[in-house]
Amino acid sequence: MDPSFDALMNHAGSIAQWARSKGIAIAHCRVAFTESEIAAVPDTNQTFSQLKHDPSRAAKLTIDAAEAAFHPAVTPQEGDIVLRKHRVGPFFNAPQDVHAIFKEKGIDTLLIGGVSTGGAVLATVVQAADLDYRLFVVEDCCADTKTETHEFLMSFFTKRAKVVNSDDLNALVNEG
Repeated sequence: MDPSFDALMNHAGSIAQWARSKGIAIAHCRVAFTESEIAAVPDTNQTFSQLKHDPSRAAKLTIDAAEAAFHPAVTPQEGDIVLRKHRVGPFFNAPQDVHAIFKEKGIDTLLIGGVSTGGAVLATVVQAADLDYRLFVVEDCCADTKTETHEFLMSFFTKRAKVVNSDDLNALVNEG
């Protein structure tokens, strides 16, 4: 595994532990499909329709595949919200109604981290902003394969979210 990816996951895991200690709800989300969900992806979906035609790649994104599992450093803990998605963003075309789950739990603010900045993080920020969540993107808990994409999007996100560093989180929680 890539050492920088492991370092990011370890850091994100420590931030999740800190958040739990403050009573903040943790939601984990992963891309994982059932066979019928793969078959139902329309050919117009450039990102995921190729799974229908590449069984070896599809096998890596099935619910039970090791490649689709959470990294050990961010394994969900008891009480965490565990979500699954089969699109880049979590709110639309997901097997569960993420927005309803969050609303039922009184969640109106999201601290967002993830891989990749140009994929899942971007989709989450745009979708969540359109659903009127208060958003904080935790920059040092995000990564992208292209540094320039990550840096550009952190600037772009300021139109929809406050971009913070994990060192800023204590102050945010104390502000209420």
